[in-house]
Amino acid sequence: MSAIQDTAGATSCIKDATGLCLMYRTWLIRCPIERTPIMALTLATLLESPPLPRYELAQRAGISRNTEWSIRDDQSRARLETLRELALACGYDIDVVLRAAYEPAAAAAARQMLGDLDVTNDDRERLFSVLGIDLDAELAALPKWSERLQRYADAGTTSTMTGRKRHAPVDGLRVREPLAVAVEAAHLAAPQHAPGALMLSGRNDLDRLMSAAMAASELYRNAADAAPRFRHQWAFSGWPALEALGAVHPVSVFDLEVASPRGKALPAVIWTSLPKQFGQFLTETHRKVSTVRAATVIIAPLAPHQLIGTGELVGAPLVSPVQAVIDSLGVGGELGTAALDLARGW
Repeated sequence: MSAIQDTAGATSCIKDATGLCLMYRTWLIRCPIERTPIMALTLATLLESPPLPRYELAQRAGISRNTEWSIRDDQSRARLETLRELALACGYDIDVVLRAAYEPAAAAAARQMLGDLDVTNDDRERLFSVLGIDLDAELAALPKWSERLQRYADAGTTSTMTGRKRHAPVDGLRVREPLAVAVEAAHLAAPQHAPGALMLSGRNDLDRLMSAAMAASELYRNAADAAPRFRHQWAFSGWPALEALGAVHPVSVFDLEVASPRGKALPAVIWTSLPKQFGQFLTETHRKVSTVRAATVIIAPLAPHQLIGTGELVGAPLVSPVQAVIDSLGVGGELGTAALDLARGW
């Protein structure tokens, strides 16, 4: 997308980007002289360390110093035209970056709304010990996401899926509120949209996936820079989780690769704290694909809440039932249809 030339044009761009997330914190800054993106510089970075005194920056941008301070603390409070004035005052311009939304907090909020996220002190201690994560800090965003999901569900956005540009699990769906919340969360937290996600085509039986998980764990333990007290954490979603819930069934007792009625394997989703290492042990035998419809394995970075309420299938850790439904709806296709059929019984 070319740099913004006027505020009206930028506003129009945002309105036309239905279903996409505008990243306030990652505005790209472009120098008007070089005419090329400076990828390492964002508006947040520029405002934290401006190239001129703050009082002069505020004066050049035509705003008060209090407003400049407030925007520096939270850019989402500012109008787009004000953000552009700040960038121009420093000799830069703004590129608006749009991407498919990925907010794992949306899935966590949906789980909390649907009674599937019961956080205990044991969960807090366990996640801090194995991942070094402050769970309460991670969950602080959930009330805001709960408000959003409630608004989306109340507005009946799931009844107009056919008008959305991205793939919808079920077109023209009209649902009761609990399922509407799950569908909205699925659009916002689909595993294939996670930064660093890897989509592969190849074997997705549990034996193969567990082998890769154990190999990634061993590689991490042997790494010189690995934190001694942290361990590889992972959980399966997609077909393994739906199979445990009775929504899909193995082809045979000897082959745990689940297939659709047309014989195509349904995707397995792996949430892992070591996505690169996990992928390393599958890319040797699997083919990378660029579309979710071609994927049989989706590897995505783990979010802390995905380790809460987990279960097991033949020794493999599984995400919670609602998380499995949200993930599968987000992946879509026949996996999404199976999840939808299961969730209709809630």
